[in-house]
Amino acid sequence: MPAHFSDSAQTEACYHMLSRPQPPPDPLLLQRLPRPSSLSDKTQLHSRWLDSSRCLMQQGIKAGDALWLRFKYYSFFDLDPKTPCG
Repeated sequence: MPAHFSDSAQTEACYHMLSRPQPPPDPLLLQRLPRPSSLSDKTQLHSRWLDSSRCLMQQGIKAGDALWLRFKYYSFFDLDPKTPCG
């Protein structure tokens, strides 16, 4: 475990929660996901990505709404810095 996660019991619990692999999604759920067939369907599907520069409430997300959080772009930055910055 990286040293900066062992500062408190709360950060250590957070590290353990984040480091566990997630179970695979239910195959029936995957079958119900929209599969766009035309270019206009694909455009409509991809236009629903949320804007990271605006809060969720500004984008029409209400309390209790279920979101499927996925990354559109991969991050190539190391999340465990080995050298101090600055």
